[in-house]
Parts: sequence; C-alpha cells; structure tokens
Amino acid sequence: MTAMFDFGGYFGSEQDAVRWAHANGLSAMDYQIRQEGDRVRLDVRRSAQDKGSDGYADRHHGRREGYW
Repeated sequence: MTAMFDFGGYFGSEQDAVRWAHANGLSAMDYQIRQEGDRVRLDVRRSAQDKGSDGYADRHHGRREGYW
C-alpha cells in the first residue's frame, strides 16, 4: 500500500520545515521534505492529518503501513 501525501507548504530551509512538523505533532514518518530551487516543500501523510480516524496507529502503537 502506498502512503498518500498532501501538500503541507513551502519553507525557506529544511530546519524550518522540520520545526513546523514537530510543532504540529508529526513524527518523521508522517512527512516528506524535498528541495525545490531555493526553498523546500513539505508534504504530510494523509493519515496523519486526521487523528480521529483509526488509520494513524494501531493498538500496539505501530504503523498500519508497516512502520514500527
């Protein structure tokens, strides 16, 4: 199963993007950062955006997509 990611925003540096992700309660598995010219793009895993769904973590605190 391929994880779906949505656009999260553009940042001036990777450190800014990581700081934003951590401030919003995302783990490193829940976002991707790519360099695009002089800025970085942050994409957020779709299942991480809706904490109310049961798709975020299973009862053993593992990842349904296979991450532990």
